[in-house]
Amino acid sequence: MSEYDSLQPDSEPDAVELEPGLQPVPSEQLIAQTTAVVLLLCLYSVLCIFLPAALGVRANPVLMPRGAKPDWYFLFLYEYVRFVPPLVGALTPALLIVLLGAWPFLDRNPSRDPRKRILALVLVIATVAAILALTYAGWVS
Repeated sequence: MSEYDSLQPDSEPDAVELEPGLQPVPSEQLIAQTTAVVLLLCLYSVLCIFLPAALGVRANPVLMPRGAKPDWYFLFLYEYVRFVPPLVGALTPALLIVLLGAWPFLDRNPSRDPRKRILALVLVIATVAAILALTYAGWVS
């Protein structure tokens, strides 16, 4: 007996055992279903391009309907944008979010005691007070 005889299979290779109640999906069925999904997506795309849904009159972003306000959690931003120029109103919140993400790398104070972190404590209190004041101003306006 040579060393190559052990490489020849004696019988069929062991089939993969499936959980009870499951059956293998034949490749022809998988190809047919994939083809059907792709064709339906193409048909849907063509219909959306050539027969768009009627949405009515186009909205004018410059004119705001009377009484329209954002939800309570955006009221402070709504009021802030009313008080500052549009560019400042758009860039400031984004810059503050970047600053908030970078704050752990910028603040090198090793103390965790709030009494020794006066600057951070004053900034947090001022920010919360400004957000509450702007939210209230937006709510009553």
